[in-house]
Amino acid sequence: MGRRSWQKKMRRTLQGKEATVRADEPWTPFEQTTDSQGNDRCFDGTNWFDIYKNSRFTVLKRTITSSHENEPEIVHLSIKRNDRAPIMNWRDLQKIKNELVGPECEAVQIFPAESRMVDTSNQYHLWVFSDPKVRIPFGYRERLVAEGNIMGAIQEPFEEHVRPDDLVPREKMEEARRVHREMYGTG
Repeated sequence: MGRRSWQKKMRRTLQGKEATVRADEPWTPFEQTTDSQGNDRCFDGTNWFDIYKNSRFTVLKRTITSSHENEPEIVHLSIKRNDRAPIMNWRDLQKIKNELVGPECEAVQIFPAESRMVDTSNQYHLWVFSDPKVRIPFGYRERLVAEGNIMGAIQEPFEEHVRPDDLVPREKMEEARRVHREMYGTG
């Protein structure tokens, strides 16, 4: 099979009959599903992936086990919206990672050197450590979650069914900013 016909077949396979879904469709849990031919796994030309779908996204999931004893197991999530539009919501990627691998597992999205770049569709990749004890040695150390317009930063509100219990109220964020200004003369 030629490259173009293989790409066309993959696109048809992954789209299925429900390919177009409104972006504001209510979020539903992921379910393992099949492609348009009834297969529960798909092949991208190199690797086999399990197929998961919810109301907004189709995700291909595969586990990468290293041949080296000290390297952690990685889960590769290949993500696309069902309507094939770009993903612009970080919270959606976080929910996908939480549901398909685990809320305490850490993931990275790579912005590669130009020599390794693959940019062929509105498809996104998360590389997730399957062990929830593995931590990436950079990033924030503690949780801080807010919404709304606080200290000049604008954050969209959470959907009601996923609003965190530990959401920091506006007043506490403004107080923290005031204290920071007093201590450091900035902010």
